[in-house]
Amino acid sequence: MSEIGNAGNYGGARMSIHVAESSGNILDELRNGYRNLEVARRQKFEEQNPIRFCTHQELNEIYQMDIDLIFESIIPIFQRRTRNFEMEQEKMLAENFILPFLQLETTFRSMGSTSYCLPNNAIFDTNHLDKLYMDQNTLEIVQPYWNSSNRNLKMPMDLAKLDEPEMILCSALIYWDFGINGQTDYCIKRCVKMRNLVIRELANYEKLKIGEDNCQLRIMEVMGIIQGVHRASDAVKKCGHVAKIFNLKGKECPLYEILDN
Repeated sequence: MSEIGNAGNYGGARMSIHVAESSGNILDELRNGYRNLEVARRQKFEEQNPIRFCTHQELNEIYQMDIDLIFESIIPIFQRRTRNFEMEQEKMLAENFILPFLQLETTFRSMGSTSYCLPNNAIFDTNHLDKLYMDQNTLEIVQPYWNSSNRNLKMPMDLAKLDEPEMILCSALIYWDFGINGQTDYCIKRCVKMRNLVIRELANYEKLKIGEDNCQLRIMEVMGIIQGVHRASDAVKKCGHVAKIFNLKGKECPLYEILDN
């Protein structure tokens, strides 16, 4: 049994996650975890009707609560697969996962729309960032970073039209990342092993879905989305640094706090 202490210490929230060993199909387990996350979101957030634009203050609050829910619903599933990691390595993987997962999952949930949809049904739109920040100086500085995120992730996602299992398996590849600063050789070795298992499950899923003749191209298309996630996340990281340097609206976003950690 392993434990992460203080893994979710953002905005004063503290979490301690206990996990036990897990085996079997990764996709099925993650799909159950994702359904639990959606249930927890419905209980936590009051969906807005009609849909409305959110402010940067509300965006920060939603992200903070959603990060806590992700630590409760999704992170333990990954940890059950690598239960003998050192605590600091587990904490590092979890923190490294949050930003790209939120990028991936929010974009997935918003496919086909020009706006991004939050768990409470509020939206923000990169073509109307004035409604998010309500500050012209902030808008002019951060707009290029949002444009970069759109170009690298939202547009390719809309074209690829990922389904839920593909999105979930992408999230597993994002979690078991390697080459992270401070990652041990043992952690890298285990993450590479887990990534190979995930890619095998993705290949099996695509073979059943579209047939063996077409699955290789689809696998390449799905894997390309992961590259887009990382590029979009890099744009957010740069936006966060700039926001803090120039004291811009939205600089308190909890995603930026994770980056500082």
